[in-house]
Amino acid sequence: MKFGDTVALAVSNSTEFITAYFAVSAIGAVAVPMNTFLKNSEYAYILNDCKARFLFASAGLSKELAGLKAQTPVEKSFGRTKAGRPAKRRKAMPF
Repeated sequence: MKFGDTVALAVSNSTEFITAYFAVSAIGAVAVPMNTFLKNSEYAYILNDCKARFLFASAGLSKELAGLKAQTPVEKSFGRTKAGRPAKRRKAMPF
């Protein structure tokens, strides 16, 4: 990934989206956010239209969207295959 590349983001509203969006922007690439409720044909249309070379997908979509690589200019896809666990709750420090 480099300056000027197009990176599609099929990520739900989460900290992963914010991290991915700002990381893509920081290197000068173009972030293309996509709705996570689209159909495969709609994802394929957007990926072809914006000529995305990279795809970052959230847990529920990464396997489903991996099949679109043959129909689109996407060279590499990234994403989690399962949702992570919430952070462990810590007790307050005693005073």
